[in-house]
Amino acid sequence: MVNFAFSEEQNLFRKAVREWCEKELPLEKIREMDSKGEIPTEIIKGLSNLGLLLMTIPEEHGGAGADWTTACIAAEELGYADISIALPVLFLVENSWGFVLNKYCTEQVREEVVRKAAKGEAFIGIASTETGGA
Repeated sequence: MVNFAFSEEQNLFRKAVREWCEKELPLEKIREMDSKGEIPTEIIKGLSNLGLLLMTIPEEHGGAGADWTTACIAAEELGYADISIALPVLFLVENSWGFVLNKYCTEQVREEVVRKAAKGEAFIGIASTETGGA
């Protein structure tokens, strides 16, 4: 029999992310982000402090070394909190493309981009859905 239940650690993680979202992402903050079209630096830093940015890359490269199920738990909680979906999209792009970039990049790129993105000091994007992306 296959057990699809989350581990105790995953349930505690979900609770921690949910509590952070409830405290840091009230509806007024989400509406303000949506109307300004930007995510405030303190929110990015908060995500970094929780270990959510690039959480799927190994710890030695700046991530949390989290598995994809745990990353999906974080995405789900961010999605519940942010009705504009800006944070969940940022989270998913950073984690998925950050994982790919980290896997195939040079150590120089890892230093200049990956580790900084995990700290919220840089951004990994793919420029495929933005109308002005080149």
